[in-house]
Amino acid sequence: AVMEEQQVRWKKIYVRDCYPDYYDKVIEKLEKKRLITVTGTPGIGKSLFYLYFFVKYRQENPDERLLTASYTKERKLKECKVWKSVNEAGAEDPLFQKYDKIPEDACPLYLYDGPPEMEPKGCSTRMLAFSCPNAIWLGITSKYEDHVTVYMPNWDPLELRLATDALHLKLDEQELAKRISLFGGTARYTLTSDADFIRTGKKALSTALVQIETVEHVRRCFEGTMDLDQVVHRLLHYCVDENDWMETKLKPASKIVASMLHERLSKKLDTERQMLMRWLDGAGKASTFAAWLFENYAHETFLKGGSFPMKSLTEKSEASVALEIDATPGHYKRFKLEATLDEVLLDTYKMPEASNLQSVDSYMLAESGLCMFQMTTSFDHEEDLEGILKLLKFLSVFDKVKADPSFAKLIFVVPSKMKDKFKKQKISKDPIFDNKSHEQVMDSDCIEMKGIGRDKKRKLSDRGIRSVKDVLDAYEAGNDKTPSRSIKSVVKAFKEKLSALRDADCVG
Repeated sequence: AVMEEQQVRWKKIYVRDCYPDYYDKVIEKLEKKRLITVTGTPGIGKSLFYLYFFVKYRQENPDERLLTASYTKERKLKECKVWKSVNEAGAEDPLFQKYDKIPEDACPLYLYDGPPEMEPKGCSTRMLAFSCPNAIWLGITSKYEDHVTVYMPNWDPLELRLATDALHLKLDEQELAKRISLFGGTARYTLTSDADFIRTGKKALSTALVQIETVEHVRRCFEGTMDLDQVVHRLLHYCVDENDWMETKLKPASKIVASMLHERLSKKLDTERQMLMRWLDGAGKASTFAAWLFENYAHETFLKGGSFPMKSLTEKSEASVALEIDATPGHYKRFKLEATLDEVLLDTYKMPEASNLQSVDSYMLAESGLCMFQMTTSFDHEEDLEGILKLLKFLSVFDKVKADPSFAKLIFVVPSKMKDKFKKQKISKDPIFDNKSHEQVMDSDCIEMKGIGRDKKRKLSDRGIRSVKDVLDAYEAGNDKTPSRSIKSVVKAFKEKLSALRDADCVG
């Protein structure tokens, strides 16, 4: 059913870079498992991936029939079709036959849009369900040895900017950033030109937030006993492990949602914080929320000012020195959006200071030096070099730090139980720049540029554009060889990183 509905609703469909990889992964899983559920945070485009999968699978298997069915959130069948194979469908013949119930052994693969009532009958029939995180369905399938759940990733800011350019959406960078700060890594409300629809999204967040009144409600969110559709998945998003698409954790949907959750719980946190953090510490899916809770606690402590012990991660000495933080307003700067729920819903809030500079959580700049703070509950917390360089330029201390690196300090703030085991952390840069001269970077395959996936690489190659230099030259020339709008954000982000790294003598 979605095949016709989606084509009517949208004239253009944006193919995410992850779609080809996920298609290959699902096909690989279908060789070993009979039942697969593709799920993820609501609003990231699972139904569109369903459409992408349908088209690509038909192209690659022209002799095979295919069943498609759509279901309501209550797992009730809406429509079922069995599509003729590409090779057997005549020009005048109908492409499919409709059914009022799921037929048995109609074809090798059944595609479901939504959580089904049950798995298809027939031991040889395979099923692929594209579903929201339906607790009942996922609970049922967890008992099947021949079933696996695959989680799709949320969108990152660069990917959303690329889609905005490719779809010719009239969104400037500030408006897009504002939506990302509110709705997080989803496309449903971020990539829309319908103001009424955005208000609907804000109202949905408001409805969910007012139901969080106690720390117990937070615990129930992570345990899945709160209303999944109306509360949990509006406030919390899945954080997918890029190395294991079957593993995921929950985190606050966005910076604004996190701030508002903290605001609603602030009174309770004073008395119940330790209890909640102990519970979160042992809850795997809640570990990202525990990290957020610790971050807020650290910020509150620093904003009050005081003297805090600090030891070097680069020197062997275990001796600590005192870090003095003045309680004077403005001395300690936190990257945080201060806004009430009413302000957000009325669309009157402003972006936080340097919202695109959040490579660290906060900073303190004085005549004696710059302290950059990173709160973490993980023993492995890699830092982004390009983000740090961007912050130094924003604060107008780039040249001073270049001349005297000791002027700037990167300070990791960790729970007390971690202080003796926490080690020096890696500061990394985009792999395309790693251990390469400027000439080597320019000669690199363009697929190494973040935002150019397999599909864009193929289209660029068809136009004779293969290296990073080819992309930059074609874009600057503004000729017809490059789909300039679709790589505008890629080129801009790449050139910003390259400029910062060359200024810092990190690229030869």
